[in-house]
Amino acid sequence: MTADKRINLIAATGEHAEWLRVAFSVINGYEVSVTFPDSMPGAISDADAYILDASIGQDTARDILADILKDKPASAVLVGIDAADLGSWDTLIRLGAQDTLFRDRDEPVDIVRRIANAIDRARILDATQEAEIRLRTIIENIQDGVLIVDKTGVVMFANPAAEFLLDRDLDELYGMDIPTDIPLSGEDFVRIEPANSLARTLHVRAHDVRWEGREAFLVTFRDVTNEVEIKEQLRLARKAAEEASAMKSTFLANMSHELRMPLASIIGFAQLIEEGTNNDDYREFAQTIRDSGNRLLTTINAVLEATRLEKHHIDPLMQPVRLDVLVEEVVATLQPLLQNDKVTLSCVGQGEPMVLADEDFLIRILNNLIGNAAKFTSEGSITVSWEFLESVIRIDVQDTGKGMAKEFLPHVFDEFTQESTEAGRSHEGTGLGLTIVKGLIDLMDGRIEVTSEPGKGSCFSVYLPVPSNSLDSSD
Repeated sequence: MTADKRINLIAATGEHAEWLRVAFSVINGYEVSVTFPDSMPGAISDADAYILDASIGQDTARDILADILKDKPASAVLVGIDAADLGSWDTLIRLGAQDTLFRDRDEPVDIVRRIANAIDRARILDATQEAEIRLRTIIENIQDGVLIVDKTGVVMFANPAAEFLLDRDLDELYGMDIPTDIPLSGEDFVRIEPANSLARTLHVRAHDVRWEGREAFLVTFRDVTNEVEIKEQLRLARKAAEEASAMKSTFLANMSHELRMPLASIIGFAQLIEEGTNNDDYREFAQTIRDSGNRLLTTINAVLEATRLEKHHIDPLMQPVRLDVLVEEVVATLQPLLQNDKVTLSCVGQGEPMVLADEDFLIRILNNLIGNAAKFTSEGSITVSWEFLESVIRIDVQDTGKGMAKEFLPHVFDEFTQESTEAGRSHEGTGLGLTIVKGLIDLMDGRIEVTSEPGKGSCFSVYLPVPSNSLDSSD
């Protein structure tokens, strides 16, 4: 059976080891070995505790103690002496020995107890030293700077990262007063300008700690120069984009107003020419001018409305609206405008649903969606339907037209965007109709979705809230 504890007694002769053998002869679980000074160095066994017997002399004991602590700093080392020699041997305690054993008066149980206590203390010290080494290794290798500062603001500890970030040698950091712009509580951003390197922005954090039994501050700092510069560049880029957007909106709004006035004259005089001439060619020319002017006026009105929506210059008048009645009126109004007999326009829904919306907004939304569907549907059907879904009502405008590619759907509501952009595209338009639709829906706290497949048509689904009293009645 292997002993639990191994004790190495260093004595001048084997006879000087008898006192310890006698002590352990009545105790199980310990193994005692003896090493003689003349067989050292290199003959000290790997033991749990070392006992320096007085027979080897103080000078030899002092040298052996130094050798043991050099190789194993946390070793349990005791001194075996007679009680009368305590005064001359207590220097070894100050040099690192843990305790004294009195050969001439200690009982075996007392000797074993002191050795066991010394072993326990040595193991605790060893574990503490290992933890400290691991912690120091981590602190010395992390990229964040670390300072320990006492309550008077004097640096007590600094890691190599602090040396680099503050551009100061470690021997200069130790004992110096911490710069006044580095906070000792909370966190802040500090700009430093080292003499031998570029200026840096440091993110500094400070916490209260205890260091070597004293109240102190733990100050950590990280180089965030690149992050701050990128953030500033993004801020400037965002500001420039906002200014450009505002300039664009202002330009479009001003140009729209400037163009509408002369267009009204052009359209009016074209209509007068068309009505006042009998010349078929002149009448055709006048009609072309009138149609083109109306088309341009529609474009300008769309641009102006999109600009107003973008600047949030339109406030909705939210109120309960009878949805089925409104949809039927819009469909009845648009029915005569369908110039293709191969396309049918209808509405489908049940009940008398109420929706919380701006009635004018909702009419414009339906006009745009149905008109857009009619533009791209050469045959088949356009159906407007509604359905109650918990706290919202869904309005679907579905057609059997040409549909859209999957890749284009994420951009369908972008302004001035159309799936076909070629000069010879079959359908004219500004690409603002659906942008305006989404803007109006957003103002009413609703949402719009689209599904489509080339050759099979599209479906635009509008979700709008239901008045609270309608929710209560539906329960």
